[in-house]
Amino acid sequence: MSRNFDYPMPYQGKMAKSALSQIERDARALRSMLQDGDLIPQWNHYKIAVAAHDISKVRNYLQYEMERRAGGELARANPATPEDVESFRLAKAIERLTLKLAKDERSSDPIVRSAAVQLHALLLNQPHNATTFIREMRANLAKTDVGSVGRKHTVLVKVYERMDKLWTAAQQPAKR
Repeated sequence: MSRNFDYPMPYQGKMAKSALSQIERDARALRSMLQDGDLIPQWNHYKIAVAAHDISKVRNYLQYEMERRAGGELARANPATPEDVESFRLAKAIERLTLKLAKDERSSDPIVRSAAVQLHALLLNQPHNATTFIREMRANLAKTDVGSVGRKHTVLVKVYERMDKLWTAAQQPAKR
């Protein structure tokens, strides 16, 4: 029996299953290749997050349609989970910031360069914790005795202020 999910072309299900099999093989291979401590390029994180988000959206849509057409009570108005939304939001923020960080990492200003390098490393390793980490570092620096740290304190304060400003701006939705 053939089910129509708002697309009139026959055999789309078979082609989708074939593509999903390839995605599954690639995902399994990537998962086995990577180790938890691996540092991979930022664009890899972005592509994986977007792919996961897109596959999740298709699954949620088709599940919703199947339940709705079967008269099921489980259909949801917004099938995206909070984790999907957060991962996609982070991926978009990192995408918006990538070009800026690349440019800033070549800056002759040591504050700009240091903030960009540190923020880039933080986003590659712990993007979900970036906001908390930056805010905690700024709070710790505010409590630190300037005399015990010396002139490095002023530099660190400026670096973390810049990191906070860049990351906060990147998380704002893109203006249309």
